[in-house]
Amino acid sequence: MNTRVQISATPPFFKKGKEIVTCKNCDSEKIIDVSGKCSDRFNACLQNKDLVENDYVDSNLGIGEGDYMEFEYCANCGMIQGKFPLDLSEFEDEEF
Repeated sequence: MNTRVQISATPPFFKKGKEIVTCKNCDSEKIIDVSGKCSDRFNACLQNKDLVENDYVDSNLGIGEGDYMEFEYCANCGMIQGKFPLDLSEFEDEEF
């Protein structure tokens, strides 16, 4: 069964001819780019505590910034690609 993914808009962070990357976990080339415009309606929780609620995507979360969520994940193993561990010191006043 073939699955076709269609992106209706091309945000500026998607570039034609982008370098092929491999998964940091399993070396697969099946990397999916994800993007979404949140328009100040982004939410993120850590252990049931809000990090961001109805606001911009916080760049410290590693999945985009401003109005856009943008990240890559492996279609083979499911691992999100990026730089980890995250520095969540901005949110340290919260107890987790």
